[in-house]
Amino acid sequence: MGLATPVRAEWTQENYSLVAGWNAIWVSVDTGYADIDELLAAHPQIEEVWMWNSLVSRSRFTGSGAVPSASDSWLVWRRGRPTETTFSRFAANAACLVRVADGTPSFQLGLLGRPVPPRMAAQSTGVNFVGFPVQTPASGGLRNVERFFTFDAALTATPELFAYYGGPLSETPPQNPRRVPAVRTTSLERGRAYWLNTTAYSEFYGPLRVTLLDDVLDFGADRSYVSLRVKNVADPADAPAGVAFTLSRRASLAPPAGQPALAGDTPLLVRGPRDPDTLQYTFTPLPPTGLTRALQPGEEVEIVLALDRALMPGAAGTRYASILQVADSLNLTRIDLPVAAVVPSMAGVWIGSAHVTQVDQIIGAANTPEADAPGGYELRLILHRAADGQTTLLQKVFLDQPIGGTARTVQPADTTGVSRVSTAAFPLDLAQPGAGQLAPSGVATFPVSLAHNAPTNPFVHTYHPDHDGLDARFASSLPAGVESATIHRAITLTFSPAADNGEPGWGATVIGGDYRETVSGLRVRDVTVSGRFILRRVSDAAVLFNQP
Repeated sequence: MGLATPVRAEWTQENYSLVAGWNAIWVSVDTGYADIDELLAAHPQIEEVWMWNSLVSRSRFTGSGAVPSASDSWLVWRRGRPTETTFSRFAANAACLVRVADGTPSFQLGLLGRPVPPRMAAQSTGVNFVGFPVQTPASGGLRNVERFFTFDAALTATPELFAYYGGPLSETPPQNPRRVPAVRTTSLERGRAYWLNTTAYSEFYGPLRVTLLDDVLDFGADRSYVSLRVKNVADPADAPAGVAFTLSRRASLAPPAGQPALAGDTPLLVRGPRDPDTLQYTFTPLPPTGLTRALQPGEEVEIVLALDRALMPGAAGTRYASILQVADSLNLTRIDLPVAAVVPSMAGVWIGSAHVTQVDQIIGAANTPEADAPGGYELRLILHRAADGQTTLLQKVFLDQPIGGTARTVQPADTTGVSRVSTAAFPLDLAQPGAGQLAPSGVATFPVSLAHNAPTNPFVHTYHPDHDGLDARFASSLPAGVESATIHRAITLTFSPAADNGEPGWGATVIGGDYRETVSGLRVRDVTVSGRFILRRVSDAAVLFNQP
């Protein structure tokens, strides 16, 4: 028995009806977290499994399918006979023969796994052992063999199709497998594998072809967008009005033992058109009833999905997952797609700016409430969050390339490939720890002081006798408050869990909120300014080296 290994955590179950004798199943889920001994432990009546090796198998079609035998065309698993076993884990998008002990009543075999997009490559030069992502339940009226194949020009003539019906294998009547009869009333069944004999090459597994960049729509911890492409491949002669599809979300099943737990569904957003005013894309939640689009013959569209990370609470590493389903309007196929996301760690270097737009107005001895300033101004912000949550406000930082490498506050001896980022808004070499944490929500505060004799203090001037910080004899330094005052700044960052503009990366690689700062020492009364700020993570370095 093999050890279970962690896999991406989007779970669905495919069910197979099995009877005594030989059964053909199409495994459409990735069950790589467990070997066959574990998966079939609860079904001792299953004696052996033969998996078709389509990469090797290109023999001629015999008129009844291929009989399993010890060859490169087949991989075999036999219960309790490891020396006769040549594979130990199911492959996804693979056809298998399952032998059930004689005299066993019919039963359901459920395989829990990660859904995998279907693939088809039916050759005209050999046998094809294939399955189809048919909608359920089976329907001889909607999903009969003849109707299904008419939507592909290469299969319009309804190719020979052979199926297993239990019992022993036989090449003499009644054959097993044998040709599917009454193609107008016999429905294709989801999860069932068939021998297909066609005179033309075909990639048809339904009227819609779904393409992913990867096999999974995985946002991970910091990805903002994923996309899929859906194409109408139905023969225009049989679907002249086109085909619509519905993209809907359903919850993932609970993971099996030994696999990471799930905190909930992935909160998905769908990218819409650009806003003509902001020139940014609009994003709206995926409707509970699904998103429906119509496709003309041969038309292909891209669906861009984003993640509302503000709706994903939890500690870093918390997992969310869902199943996306693409169903066609012809009521033929349903394609399951896995989608996953992880709550990110906020550790790293964040760079951005505050746009200050409001300021106290001091009239006489009183401060009026903050009001819009005649003109706003920008303050560059550089912050670092450590793995333990400690957040530090920096005046400068050096980043080793590529982005994501070492971060340090002291210039390294070798500056090759090092980027220096600094701000003139804070005292030189500032590295001020704050209270609170940089996070998608909450508050972080930073006290910043500028000494009365600091060269960057606005009251200090080296060559002006009234502002050089020295007595009349230029012999000794003066204390604070004589010629210059210590300036204290209390900076408060209030993080907003939702973005102003609906930016999908918000809460993972982009955060922001309200900026507020109170300055004392510039004049008799404190001055308060405020505005909005935004930060973007440029490095995931959790350790800040060489910090004084």
